[in-house]
Amino acid sequence: MTLEHIASEKLIEPILPRLEFKKLEGKSERTSSGALPFTCPSPLKLGHYFGMERGFVMARKRHSDEDILKLLREIEVKLSNGSDVASACRGVGISDATYYNWRKRFGGMGRSQLSEMRSLEKENTRLKKIVAELELDKLILKESLSYLKPRA
Repeated sequence: MTLEHIASEKLIEPILPRLEFKKLEGKSERTSSGALPFTCPSPLKLGHYFGMERGFVMARKRHSDEDILKLLREIEVKLSNGSDVASACRGVGISDATYYNWRKRFGGMGRSQLSEMRSLEKENTRLKKIVAELELDKLILKESLSYLKPRA
C-alpha cells in the first residue's frame, strides 16, 4: 500500500490528523502509475508522527544506588584481573562514560557511607526548603515595612 493510496482512501486521517498532503499543480488526476498525485512533507521520514524522531531508542535503565555499588565492584574486579575499562564496562552493560560518572560520585563508598549520604541529602533538601520559606518571609516583612514607613 503506497502513501498515495493511503491518502486517497483517507485511511491515515484518524491516525495522523496533523499530516497534510498537498495536491500537485498542473498534473492530471492520476499519474502514469495510477497513483494519485499527492506529495507528503517528507515521505521517507514519517517517524516523527509515530514518536520515533531519533529512530529506535532503547529505554534507559535506572539503577539503584546499591546496584551501582555492586556494578562498580564487578568492574573493579575485572580491572584487577587485567581487563581494560571499555571491555569491563561492556561486560556489565554500561558505557565507560557512565562508569566514570558513577566512580566520581560513588567511588570508594561502602553501604554504610551510602546510607549516610542519603540521609544527608534528605536533610539538605529539608533545610533548603526552610531557607526558601524564611527568605520569602523576610521579603514580605521588608515590603510591608516599606508601606508602613512614612515618606518624607
